[in-house]
Order: sequence, then structure tokens, then C-alpha cells
Amino acid sequence: VTGSAGGGGPQLEAYETSSGAAKGASGGPNWADNVSRGYREEMEHFAFSIRNHGPNYWPNGKPKPTAEGGLRCNGVVAMADAIMALTANLAMEHQKRIVFKPEWFDPDSDAAPETDPEIIG
Repeated sequence: VTGSAGGGGPQLEAYETSSGAAKGASGGPNWADNVSRGYREEMEHFAFSIRNHGPNYWPNGKPKPTAEGGLRCNGVVAMADAIMALTANLAMEHQKRIVFKPEWFDPDSDAAPETDPEIIG
């Protein structure tokens, strides 16, 4: 699912990481043969891509399509997932509400929740 608002880029990017339910509903004897392992499988594919594609992963500055071996979860999406999980943990640790800052989600910024003085004091 990808949605956009106005002239900006995607506001939401989502995808399915499992095929287990659909395969299980088919009732066939081999329904578990094609179950996606979700995050673990994506990390394995990420490591494979680094090892086998290296700096050529982004030919002409554009990511490879998923159908051609490109990542299902690109780096920006993966970084956002990690930031959300990390920030939730920090909110629980410091017992306070944390407002997300746009610079945390900018790959070119060094800003991060775990070094933000408003969070860690």
C-alpha cells in the first residue's frame, strides 16, 4: 500500500510479510512450505544483497525492483521501523511521552532519539 498527499512523496508504505494464512486456508498438505519468516527473512535477504551486490545495489541511483532481487523493505523504511521501536523503549524507560522529530527519520541527519537531550536529559 502506498499513499501520497499533495506534491510530496509517499506518506505510507506497507506490505505483507507472510503467506502462511493464505497457504494454510488452502488446506493442502504442503501449506507450510512457503511461509514467509517476515523480519528474519528480510534481514537474511538484506545481508545477501550486501554480500552479492555491494555498491552496485543502486544502479543509476535507483533501487532494484523487488521482482529483480531488490529489497522488499528499503533502508528508509527499515530505519523508521527501528526508530519507532527504539523510541517506544525509551518512552517506557524514561516514563515520558516522546514526540517524534522529523530529523530522526532523515537518513542524512545525525539526530537520533537515543542522543536527544530532551529524552535522555
